[in-house]
Amino acid sequence: QGTNSGWTSSTSWNSTGLSPNKNYNFRVRARNGNGVATSLVSLGWRYTLARAPVAAAFSNITETSIQANWTANGNPAGTQYYCENLTQGTNSGWTSSTAWNSTGLSPNRNYNFRVRARNGNGLVTGLVSLGSRYTLARAPGADAFSNITQTSIQANWTANGNPGGTAYYCENVTQGTNSGWTSSTSWNSTGLTPDTTYSFRARARNGN
Repeated sequence: QGTNSGWTSSTSWNSTGLSPNKNYNFRVRARNGNGVATSLVSLGWRYTLARAPVAAAFSNITETSIQANWTANGNPAGTQYYCENLTQGTNSGWTSSTAWNSTGLSPNRNYNFRVRARNGNGLVTGLVSLGSRYTLARAPGADAFSNITQTSIQANWTANGNPGGTAYYCENVTQGTNSGWTSSTSWNSTGLTPDTTYSFRARARNGN
């Protein structure tokens, strides 16, 4: 940094105005009453602490993965971070990236993340919550119709790996009616006209 304590009778000096996670080199000397100074003695090198990272929005969310993101918050390039998926019990390991793609997840499940940083001497910051996010739900699978009468058709679909409680929305495209959002994997479409062909489609949504 190119700064100094000035001459002082203290045996310590607090060097301020430093950058986070940067290595600084210190040296010291003494002088006698006539102002004659000793040679300089190295005190060695030391890193300042890293700053705790700051949460950023999740991205690249799929049915089986979530990318957790954070900002460096003033830390220099090369600072290492450690991100955890608390729900799954996995982590990124120490990495210089400010993002981690957590994979092998289940569809439509909420996952909670946190992250911390460490400096060049291995000293870590406190843990910062990145919040939680659901993976996407899987598209439901088509299933056979049932309970067909002159005026009604029961549309059915499979969860396709989605957990219980996933919400589905089925449409009778021909009639222009729908089930509304429901946790059921079937819908009885009524008020139909006899001997008429009807087209159906369904979709799912996740907890977000």
